[in-house]
Amino acid sequence: MPATQRLQRYFSPILVVFVCVVVLLVLAVVYVAFSKTTVAITLKAIPARIPFQYSADDVGVEPVVVPINHSFTFTDYEASTSTDAIARGTVTLVNDYSVAQPLVRTTRLLSKSGVLFHTDDTVTVPAGGSIDVAVYADQPGSSGNIAADTFEIVALSSSLKEQIYATSTDPMTGGVIKKVQLTDEIIAEAKVAAQTAAEETAQQTVVETLEQSSAFDANNLVITITDQMVNGSVGEEVEVVTVQSTGVATYVSLTDTLLHDALVADDQPITTDATITYTIATDGSELVVSGEASGAQLEPSLDFVDAAALTGKTEQQVQDYLADFEQVEAVTVQFVPFWSDRTPQLPQQINLILAQ
Repeated sequence: MPATQRLQRYFSPILVVFVCVVVLLVLAVVYVAFSKTTVAITLKAIPARIPFQYSADDVGVEPVVVPINHSFTFTDYEASTSTDAIARGTVTLVNDYSVAQPLVRTTRLLSKSGVLFHTDDTVTVPAGGSIDVAVYADQPGSSGNIAADTFEIVALSSSLKEQIYATSTDPMTGGVIKKVQLTDEIIAEAKVAAQTAAEETAQQTVVETLEQSSAFDANNLVITITDQMVNGSVGEEVEVVTVQSTGVATYVSLTDTLLHDALVADDQPITTDATITYTIATDGSELVVSGEASGAQLEPSLDFVDAAALTGKTEQQVQDYLADFEQVEAVTVQFVPFWSDRTPQLPQQINLILAQ
């Protein structure tokens, strides 16, 4: 066999293999170069939530500041000891007669309920007039703690008793002195009750301060109790438990419209029908309004999708992956060339588009 034929016979298979490899490489390059996947994503219309934080100045309102200095008497406890004492109070002496009537100290006054009292001062009741005088019960004990009543002046004649008499508008008190030994529990309960009473009083004061009380919104009121002083310490006995509360109440005439305008001024994508929720607090020096606007509509965007996370996936895998995002409504996948069944390995060959 000639040498030429032997060489040809030897290299022919190698040439065929080489050509096949080249063809395969060319096909691979062409496939890689032209292989693309288009992922069309339909988004849901999910309202955005825009958080915000403003000061009173930011929204253009002037706070109404009311100082709190409130005294509260706490009575929700059982007395440790009880001692009878003399009940006291005040009556108004009335003279419907034409002549002034002098009454010495200790003048006896008998209530309609049958309890005897004495005047604590010498007074003269002017004709056709009246005068207030302090009185005290004849006997110690709870019997002297009577409600508002009418009194006759015992020493006067029957005819004068109808024209000169006494009345009271407040109850007599002090017939029994009750003392309580302060405990941590009593002090804590007294402070809670005192704070509630102080806050109610402060709110009423703010309402009276506002020019239009009907516009008052309790959500716009911040009450800060800075100190509470009790008239005793644990272990001490006191006749009454009083708590002095101090602090400040601050009110701002804030509305959703003002907050909406502030968000618009900040170029936030807020719609006119957005729902705004907020709370007001103080950091010790100024009011802080914090909240969020729900219903603001952001521009549609696919920034949340990373194409690198979609490489080498089947159509079903792509759809399953994107279904985990709440804003995704539907996904369609288109492969090029048509026989491909997986996305390319290179992220830049995956085209993400918003489906209209």
